[in-house]
Amino acid sequence: MRMRSHPLAMLVLASLAPGSDPALAAGDVERGREIAAACSACHGPDGSSPSPTFPVLGGQHQEYLVQALLAYQAGTRADSIMGGAVQTLSRQQLEDVAAYFAAQKGLTGGLAGTRPAGAAPAAGGGMTASLSTIDAAGSLADLRAPAPSPVELAACPGKGSLTRDRDGDGLADAHDAAPGDAGEFVRDADGDGWFAICNVQQLQAIQTLGTGEGQRTSLDLATRNARRYELVQDLDLGAIASWVPVGNCGPEKNCMVARDRYGFAGALDGNGHTLRNLTVNQPEGGGVGMFGTLARSGVVRNLNLENARVTGRGGVGALVGANFGYVADCQASVHVVGRLATGGLVGGHAGQVVNCHVSGEVSGQAAVGGLAGDMNGVVRDSSADVVVSAGKGVGGLVGLSTTGKVLNSRATGVVSGADNVGGLVGVNTDAMVENSFATGAVQGSGTNVGGLVGFNSQSRVLSSFATGVVAGKDAVGGLIGRNNGAVRNVYSTAAASLIGDNAGGSIDATP
Repeated sequence: MRMRSHPLAMLVLASLAPGSDPALAAGDVERGREIAAACSACHGPDGSSPSPTFPVLGGQHQEYLVQALLAYQAGTRADSIMGGAVQTLSRQQLEDVAAYFAAQKGLTGGLAGTRPAGAAPAAGGGMTASLSTIDAAGSLADLRAPAPSPVELAACPGKGSLTRDRDGDGLADAHDAAPGDAGEFVRDADGDGWFAICNVQQLQAIQTLGTGEGQRTSLDLATRNARRYELVQDLDLGAIASWVPVGNCGPEKNCMVARDRYGFAGALDGNGHTLRNLTVNQPEGGGVGMFGTLARSGVVRNLNLENARVTGRGGVGALVGANFGYVADCQASVHVVGRLATGGLVGGHAGQVVNCHVSGEVSGQAAVGGLAGDMNGVVRDSSADVVVSAGKGVGGLVGLSTTGKVLNSRATGVVSGADNVGGLVGVNTDAMVENSFATGAVQGSGTNVGGLVGFNSQSRVLSSFATGVVAGKDAVGGLIGRNNGAVRNVYSTAAASLIGDNAGGSIDATP
């Protein structure tokens, strides 16, 4: 059996709160031990995975495991191996195997020794593979456009007709760098390998060129999506009433199925310029943002978003709805509304966000965060000053982090929700928070409410702190609401106890 997490599989959040369904039959640990024997090859006999490829199951909350298994069985979590492994199990057997793994130590045995030396937490089997290869190669981090040259600026269009479209590609001559050629719409005038984006219509045409009725282009979408582009000036995206996201979740509008296949796979370097007044209104859409989906090879960097207003259903973020790639050196002021996997900058996040800062308001139902909604990626050297409100899995920076890493980051906005509410991260499961802090007030109407993390499940919180006022109903902590993970070198200034409910976790706090 191979259990792997998926950033856009939101079913698990519905029952992260302990005791959410008292009518369920109690699981039997000994019966579960027999069933779990089939899982040991991947997850280890006690759920402490010997490989960073597979997440830790030992010590995870029982209801979390049950709902994850039900999702694989129903197909709402797409994984052929897991789906086949649990397909013939009854509900009682799922309860039993979940009870067995929940009874194991997992990370609660201490901070060291739960994985082989040098092994990192799993990057998850959801939206992307291990992130360590990106870190090691540095290929995406080093991808930058040179400063636009005078030749490039002089080549920007602007003298053509606003009504005429000579080549019939859907881009008016005034905005088209090649108005007589249906096979081109932008130019690399100085030959540096980066195509200049001079106006908002060109930026939108990456996705929409030749797609309207009666329009044609010999420059296919895959080619447009694989190019490197650079902004040469600030742009007002308000010229387009409702933006069509660049890159998407495919014909089925489901990134769980399509992954990054239809995403933007090239690069956009903003060169420090600002895009203003973005409006994306797709209330029933998945993968909703300026970029709907950013592919694993995709890069967006050195860009400012100002007054971005984005509405979607799942995988919703002002800059990227579903992120598999590399986002760096960005700032955004936003108003984002979604239901699931909703964040101020990125919604579903399985890549890297580095040195990005977001302010504004974000709201949704589950897995909602000031910067990222639902992630198994990395957030590093970043911050959010965002008012965040949702139901379950709500965080000032990240709503739900499954096998993710939050490093050297902070959140300062007010956070409110029902269950699993944290000033920095709502739910931290098989994940890590290090050298990070939260200062905003945290309000939860239910259970698992923490100044830094709402529910820390089999995860590490290291060298971090919280200073915001915290209020909730049950399992309320100045730092962590409910903890069965490993906590070290931390503190909180809140009147509430450091940990609301330490359910078997290990704590080594600094006064």
